[in-house]
Amino acid sequence: MSESRNVLVDFGTIEKNIQKYKIKNRGIEAIPMDKIVGSLGRYNDFSENFLPRRGDMGIRYESIKKGMLGGAIFPPIKVYQVLDNYFIIDGHHRVTAAKNVSNATYIDAEVSEIDFDFEISPAKSYSYNTESAREFLIKLEEHFFQIKTNISNAVIKYPLKVTELVSFGKLYEEIINYKDSYNKGEFQNKPIIFASYHWYEHRFLTAVNIIEGEDVLSGFPHRTYTDFFFFF
Repeated sequence: MSESRNVLVDFGTIEKNIQKYKIKNRGIEAIPMDKIVGSLGRYNDFSENFLPRRGDMGIRYESIKKGMLGGAIFPPIKVYQVLDNYFIIDGHHRVTAAKNVSNATYIDAEVSEIDFDFEISPAKSYSYNTESAREFLIKLEEHFFQIKTNISNAVIKYPLKVTELVSFGKLYEEIINYKDSYNKGEFQNKPIIFASYHWYEHRFLTAVNIIEGEDVLSGFPHRTYTDFFFFF
């Protein structure tokens, strides 16, 4: 019996080999619109055809649409590339406008490619579940964040968990800034682990105490301490 040519990528299984993945920055390139298969960062705000679901989203879309009709140049969108398809991280309105205003077949994008360090069967045609892909990519970002900062969620009281893509990138930038600026550069010439755990104790846990004191998470059961850290 021949292999199926329409196979759903099982991110739940392959993430067990998370050490075999790399995120490779491909830079800016023109990508085919018909290969954009999902929205990751704003998946609740857009339909399958990338049309805004909410009124305020529509206002933003109309503004970009008007700019495109007037010849305005917009920055590249940001995407993850998984196999030969793309998931939007940032730029949903630009994709929608490009589809409907100019009937574009390509759009400029800053591409972060998921590099699989194992063989993907060429006999199969893979399809995707957007939510599974989103959860998998967040876990992948978490994995590389822990490697770069030496913070292990296994040993800290309040693990750093997020529900939005690129949040771990923002946390990493926060720690690098903390490392460079704390106490006139006290950590600049030390391994990053010193700044990482000092940041966790003095910045992150301070925010956690405020979040707990105001019982913030009770009103947002699907969010995390780390999600709300960015508001402090």
